[in-house]
Amino acid sequence: MDVVTGWTGRAACALQAALRMSNEAFAEHLGIAVRTVAAWHQKPGLRPRPEMQQVLDAALARAPAAAGERFAVLTGEPARAVSARADDDGAAAEAEHRLITDQNISRALSRLDQLAAWEPGTARSTGRAAAAASAAMMSPMPWASTTGARPPSTAGTARAAGTTAGRS
Repeated sequence: MDVVTGWTGRAACALQAALRMSNEAFAEHLGIAVRTVAAWHQKPGLRPRPEMQQVLDAALARAPAAAGERFAVLTGEPARAVSARADDDGAAAEAEHRLITDQNISRALSRLDQLAAWEPGTARSTGRAAAAASAAMMSPMPWASTTGARPPSTAGTARAAGTTAGRS
């Protein structure tokens, strides 16, 4: 993986988000205090000391490829070759990209963690499954056409059955 030329609190938080770790888990992963991770969130422009930058470099270097790709998206760097399954049509990748980059989704997931009293990042990791489901829902339905047809409805069938029953 590429080495970041100058780590900031913002870049460290991007690595944390890419790894999908809570403050506590990220601090443990790096072997640092939780208050240091919290300080990066509070002061995104903060520049960690050189020793800490080396720790962050090492964490990025040993991160899985998918986390490295998420990190590149979050920091605005060009993404390396994206690994995708052969049967993936790209919709799931697009949904994953929105899950990572859309600030409204990010805020909503953070708020959900807070309201549900979950560990930070729980809704986001659950959101990956939701993103895949959303991508599946966005794919064209077999009954859809360019004329704007609607999905088959059972409401008319129930009404017709009720009318027929009333006439008997």
